[in-house]
Amino acid sequence: MTHLGQLIAIEQGERERAAEALKEARARLSEPKLLQGRTAEYRPRDPEDTETLPSEHQVVQVDAEDVVQEIKRRLGRLFNLAATKESTNVISFADVIVDGEALLERVPVTYLLFLERELGNLRHIVADLPTLDPSVRWQQDGQGVWATEPYEQVRTRKVLKNHNIWVPPSPEYAQPAQVQTFTEDVIAGYWTVRRFSGALQPTRVRGILDKIDKVARAVRFARERANQTEVIDQRFGEDVLDYILA
Repeated sequence: MTHLGQLIAIEQGERERAAEALKEARARLSEPKLLQGRTAEYRPRDPEDTETLPSEHQVVQVDAEDVVQEIKRRLGRLFNLAATKESTNVISFADVIVDGEALLERVPVTYLLFLERELGNLRHIVADLPTLDPSVRWQQDGQGVWATEPYEQVRTRKVLKNHNIWVPPSPEYAQPAQVQTFTEDVIAGYWTVRRFSGALQPTRVRGILDKIDKVARAVRFARERANQTEVIDQRFGEDVLDYILA
């Protein structure tokens, strides 16, 4: 008894062997010299001429019909396996069970494969969703986005100021004071700031990821159950190739 899951593995190996056989067949048929043979025997024109030359003999190394029959043998098995797999796929169903309940019922195995792949893609997208800064307190603002409470930020401006540098007098003459100019930041006013964000709460993203993982596990288990379906053996490949290559 062969199950669908086993058949899929067998078909993959047979597909690779068939591809290699076709590649080899093309290589053999692409060498014209291998398909050609020749014999030649020398006979002098004059019966009195005693010169003799060795006979020539070249064997046909590749028979195109043999290659065709090898192609038929290789492809016949692959065609049969593919027909058997697809015929079994149409009767392979399984329920997707999440938390003890059937989320999906009688799902075809081909759709389970699709769903498993797409859930993986969805998980990558969700994992990259932007999340709110956890160091900030956020609340809904009534407009569908998150917002912080208003807070103040100081606005400063630079002001030029002078500073007199005292120079002690000398015995010859008194030194005038020297003036040094510098800038100083002074408070000019205050910004009332409120931050907004369209990102998601980290708990929301984690919750989605948890559900994706739960459904993905259920889909994988369903696929494994569906792959236990006993195959329906088909010989479509032989019918097709017998007609084409007979």
